[in-house]
Amino acid sequence: PVQKKFFDWMLALARFLLKKHGRPDLPNMISEWGYPSGVGAWEGSLLASSVMPIGIEAIPEPRQAQMLNVCLEMFARYDVGPVCLMTRDIEAEPAAGNPGFWGFHCGIIRADETQKPSYKTVKAWGQHVKDKSKKSKPKR
Repeated sequence: PVQKKFFDWMLALARFLLKKHGRPDLPNMISEWGYPSGVGAWEGSLLASSVMPIGIEAIPEPRQAQMLNVCLEMFARYDVGPVCLMTRDIEAEPAAGNPGFWGFHCGIIRADETQKPSYKTVKAWGQHVKDKSKKSKPKR
């Protein structure tokens, strides 16, 4: 709920600023976004971040799928695109005092190539995306 309100505020502000400055036609693009998930030792760990000094908590995989769905719903409402997703986690051993980089754990597929619950979320959303590369025939 808090993340949904935050994204709603950010996207509404972005649309407002684009309109205010005469460019409401420009698209919003999402980058540096995701929810790290983990099993075993990673779940609940604070993962390293270059921006957040306290780190970013790895959430359970079902929660990652839920948050991904909430965000994709919000992005669709604001016509955000493109949205870049990390496909596969990166296997990284934690360094001493560093539990790993959060971005390595945002994939929809685990490092061992098995699917996370978020894979099904993305697949379901993908079935609703129109192929914009196919141009419709002009009406005469």
